[in-house]
Amino acid sequence: MRIRLNNESKSYVANAILLSIFVTKNALFTYIMAAIRRLPLIGGISFAIPPLLVLLLGLIAYRKSLLKYARTKDILIPIFMLAAIMVTWIIYPENMPYLKQNYSNYIAYCLPAFIVGLTSTRYDERMFRFISIVASVSIIISYFYTFLYVGTGTYDELGQSYAVLPGTLFVIGYYIYSRKPFFLVTAIAGALYAIMLGSRGPILLALIFTALGILLINPGLSVKKAFAVIIIFGSAIVFINSNAYQNILLFMRSFFASHSVSTRVIDFIISGRYVSYTSGRTDLYEKLLTILQNRPILGYGLFGEWNYNGWNAHNIYLEVVFEYGWPLGIILITWYLTKVIPTFFLEKERHNRVFMLVFITFVLIQGTMSYSHFRPELFLLLGFCLKQRRVQRYGITEIEYGREA
Repeated sequence: MRIRLNNESKSYVANAILLSIFVTKNALFTYIMAAIRRLPLIGGISFAIPPLLVLLLGLIAYRKSLLKYARTKDILIPIFMLAAIMVTWIIYPENMPYLKQNYSNYIAYCLPAFIVGLTSTRYDERMFRFISIVASVSIIISYFYTFLYVGTGTYDELGQSYAVLPGTLFVIGYYIYSRKPFFLVTAIAGALYAIMLGSRGPILLALIFTALGILLINPGLSVKKAFAVIIIFGSAIVFINSNAYQNILLFMRSFFASHSVSTRVIDFIISGRYVSYTSGRTDLYEKLLTILQNRPILGYGLFGEWNYNGWNAHNIYLEVVFEYGWPLGIILITWYLTKVIPTFFLEKERHNRVFMLVFITFVLIQGTMSYSHFRPELFLLLGFCLKQRRVQRYGITEIEYGREA
């Protein structure tokens, strides 16, 4: 049977690919670009491929009908982004090296991600499945890239485990949604990948997302679901306090060590400091809050904390306040939360709830331990929630796949 794509179905496919790029940008897409950089002729201009690819897919995805949920006031968001960059350039020139350092990997994707989230009105179960398959492939390839190609101890392993996290959350969500065993296997593989790289954060986030997914993916909280979560986590607590649990941990640590794999996560669990050990974050927070007292109103501009830490604030809420000052920082955080959280709880479609919950976990919950606010995932979630809130208010149905609007 021959499948013919009309303009509307081409737009749908382009949207699906764009969303997949944003989900796997720091994993699968990074590996593809690493391979392209080694090719003769085009390797030297590979830096231009990602923005051109996103632009091309955006043009294919564009349909005037997709803008029916957009409003003129939405242009204030890219204007604010540009204004923040310009103010930093003029008033805080010492921050510009850090802004340039983050531009090609993160900042350049923020506006396209926002537009895709705002206009991708045909996100449905079919697209959800496609993204989850791409995410599963990303997890599998990450194993080969990390353990067979570059090896451990040669690059930022903790950061790489976070790079696979969005895809892992998508796969967990799709398994909860579909109950298909393949996605359970790849979800477990994604969690094990983080453990083998010694990162606690992705494991905590995967557990939190799983619990929230069981409770919240289906609209309405039933006593049965709540009881199931209590039984599962109660059994886990009993197991954790048993001798069998300690024996398994000791075996895993011995196994990991013999294969030159990080035992950091296992060591934290055995020592009882899995959650309590902050890896210096408490000292960092105190340092930045003390520095902020010198400029509590205006803050230090985009990436201002990098001048004192050489990295982000490891707390998205503190970062926003440090960079914009207390008044504007609190306004921005409050505005964002009021656009995202109520939209999630008012959403009726299960696949939309999973989509939002993935990024709520990745942006807002992960934000308490890491992450930065000038990242595409945050803007993708914001655009998607603005669009869905308007769908909820006006009751406009989604465009049917494969038909020209």
